[in-house]
Amino acid sequence: MLICAPCDPLSFAFPRPSRRRAIRPQLDPRNQYDGYRARLVRAGDRVRLESKAGLDWTWRYPFITETARKMCQAHFAIDGEIVVLDLRGVSDFDALSSTPST
Repeated sequence: MLICAPCDPLSFAFPRPSRRRAIRPQLDPRNQYDGYRARLVRAGDRVRLESKAGLDWTWRYPFITETARKMCQAHFAIDGEIVVLDLRGVSDFDALSSTPST
């Protein structure tokens, strides 16, 4: 059984150069966003969102963890960036930092 806290067996991925371009430019991993690096881990009914430093951010972004609970897959880990995009698709770090946790 996978235990979500802490998720030491999983390490963060590091980007590697690629010759392939993303089909849609907004999904290109070379795009730089201003946000927080995090890992989302689901093990059955347990969901944990943690920072790269290992801090538990489940309480800070409940909409992310609730969305993870609604996904069909019961066991997964997602390593990515938490960002808020404005209407033009530009990341807005100030909006991310002021996002209410309720």
